[in-house]
Amino acid sequence: GDLTGSSNVTVKCSNGTSYTVNLDAGASSTFGSRNLVNGTDLLAYNLYRNSGRTEIWGDGSSGNYNVTGSGTGMADAQNLAIPVYAKILEADLLAAKPGTYSNTITATVVY
Repeated sequence: GDLTGSSNVTVKCSNGTSYTVNLDAGASSTFGSRNLVNGTDLLAYNLYRNSGRTEIWGDGSSGNYNVTGSGTGMADAQNLAIPVYAKILEADLLAAKPGTYSNTITATVVY
């Protein structure tokens, strides 16, 4: 089956301060299809803002989504832990050459 995972992006800001979290596409990628890279080999995957993995997390442009919220002012940053969900399709996994694949995604917080 498809390979899925999740993690968190943590935002900590002043009480009542509105923020937007954007994720870039990463190397050799677009928002529609991010790629893990191993030399010249690519492995498609994507990042989502919802657990159903239907809303691609990007910068809010061209059919992708960002995440917005408002700060709580709490000292514990875990109060603003925002889940990010990942998925690699089974067909892409089966087609990939063995190796170590990676990509760097930059989160930008606008407030």
